[in-house]
Amino acid sequence: MKKYLNYSLAIIVVLFLVVYATEGNNVEKKHFSGDGISFDYSATWESVEAGSHVAAFKDPNSGSNITVNKQFMPSDYASNNNFALNFSEAKDLGFKFVSSENITVDNLSGYKNSYEVNTKNSSIALDEIWVVKDGFLYSIIVKTPMNESNDKFSLSSLLPGSEEPVSSDIVTESFKIENSSNSTVSPFWGYVSIPSLGVNWGIRSDTVNALGSVYHYNESFYPGQDGVAGLLGHHTRFSAPFMNIDTLKTGDVVVVTDLLSQKRYTYQVSSSWDIKWDFKTNPVNFTAGNPELKLVTCWPKGYSKAAFQTHCKLVSIEPL
Repeated sequence: MKKYLNYSLAIIVVLFLVVYATEGNNVEKKHFSGDGISFDYSATWESVEAGSHVAAFKDPNSGSNITVNKQFMPSDYASNNNFALNFSEAKDLGFKFVSSENITVDNLSGYKNSYEVNTKNSSIALDEIWVVKDGFLYSIIVKTPMNESNDKFSLSSLLPGSEEPVSSDIVTESFKIENSSNSTVSPFWGYVSIPSLGVNWGIRSDTVNALGSVYHYNESFYPGQDGVAGLLGHHTRFSAPFMNIDTLKTGDVVVVTDLLSQKRYTYQVSSSWDIKWDFKTNPVNFTAGNPELKLVTCWPKGYSKAAFQTHCKLVSIEPL
């Protein structure tokens, strides 16, 4: 009797797999085209406010949020471990690296990185797909809430890839980069905000002498890389972004919204009033091995006799 039950169960599973696979190939889709890219997506996904993204969706079945992004890359930007965020401080902050694999997107070499992200308020599975073409960085980001229901057994859990409540395969397999040369290019790859000073400035990598922005030192690291990132801002000229930086206190918050890595990095001031009088012969340095942030401006106000440095430690990382 037990033998027949096992045969029956096997037949049911096989029939389910056949039906599931057939239905999977006939998923109703919609099509997106804009900003030089196009792709298909599930008809069950709901379009939501895109904000800084090219497109954004929500899967009502899994609660997943899916974003598609395109960002011009500064000439000095290089992928860090295939765009993976994988250093010890990130894990300590609840950003646990799970896996990375090479994939193909629109006949281009790309990468897929997966994480488990835990904060005080939520836990999510995060999947990121990255591909580069003609100086632009493209990404497909899937954020899925992790809860007990995702761990319950179902026949669908026997299917390859079914461990993901929502799959980006529909987007990835149909993703086409149609035209990047005519894209509108912003000089900003991110923003830095300092709530205690009530300021928010664009971050650029080409010049410090521009209104409404600060400059990212080319010789420094980028946020999300295992080293010190450096931002330089004028004290009295070009919007004076760091005019009141000398008033920052230990524990004050500095937030970097990075459109390249699609993450928000929150720092806290750890020390200030580090004045480097010999900066012309002994330049400001940015060491590897510690993902901190250094804010730099000229000193005293209205003069360039020294470099005024404020040091900030990384305290949290969030996907955008």
